[in-house]
Amino acid sequence: MLVDWSYNHEVLKASLYARIALAVCVLTAMLPLFVNTTDESVEFTTEYAVVPGVTVYLMVYLGYVAITCGEIAFLCTGMALVARRAGHAWSARGLGLSSISALLGVAYAASKGSYLVTHYLGHPWPLRYEELVSPLLAGLAVIALITGLTMAMVGRRLATRVTASAT
Repeated sequence: MLVDWSYNHEVLKASLYARIALAVCVLTAMLPLFVNTTDESVEFTTEYAVVPGVTVYLMVYLGYVAITCGEIAFLCTGMALVARRAGHAWSARGLGLSSISALLGVAYAASKGSYLVTHYLGHPWPLRYEELVSPLLAGLAVIALITGLTMAMVGRRLATRVTASAT
């Protein structure tokens, strides 16, 4: 949706293909890691960071999350500025909140990824802190993204209806 809003139709198809190619590459890297590491006693969480396959799998996943959330933040920030200049206050607020949510997603990936790196280096912080911070960041990111995109869509429709009923 954001890609469709952000790019003109000449480059839309190429940008969609690039995103699909990145997703396929990430899945291609993750699938063998998942298959080779899967065991009834292993879960793909930071608790099992001692298992090398789990750590690599999570780092690939977190890298993809950081890239996609960074792009969402970039796209939403640009669209929020355009919406604000055009006088679409609700769309600007919603897209601004979506941008913040994407930054929370980047923070989630950085938090969990830095725990995995420090665990690999032998100096992780206590797992209880990681299990508190990462879900909090992820939950806030999801709630803010849903709320922000809803504000952008519904606010614009409400503004259109108000304008139409005033005339």
